[in-house]
Amino acid sequence: MTIPRGPPDPQEQARDTAAPDTGLPEVSWEDIREPGAYVDLRTGDLYRIPQGAFLPEVSWEDIREPGAYVDLRTGDLYRIPQEALIRGASPLIRKQSLAGDRLAQVSRNPFVTTFEARMLCAEHNITPNF
Repeated sequence: MTIPRGPPDPQEQARDTAAPDTGLPEVSWEDIREPGAYVDLRTGDLYRIPQGAFLPEVSWEDIREPGAYVDLRTGDLYRIPQEALIRGASPLIRKQSLAGDRLAQVSRNPFVTTFEARMLCAEHNITPNF
């Protein structure tokens, strides 16, 4: 005959489900931004994130190649042609904001169709505003 122990101890449950100390940094699925192999430390399952699963993210100052970029905060689409990136030339784009804007490059082609840009946004959980 077994005697019930009562409600489980939360500290004991946390010890039972804690990941082993591997010396590797722990990240949540929401924080993964790079392709590669990831191991779930609790189950030991291996997950492979393929190249192309993430869109490159840059700030305005870091744009170095032409393409179609979506502002992750507003969903606005910006088409940056090669001519806009010529060093020493007068800038074709000026944007000032107090918020730290992050842009996702949805295509290396600045003239990608609006439909294709919207579909790429949808595939990467970005709400388009165009």
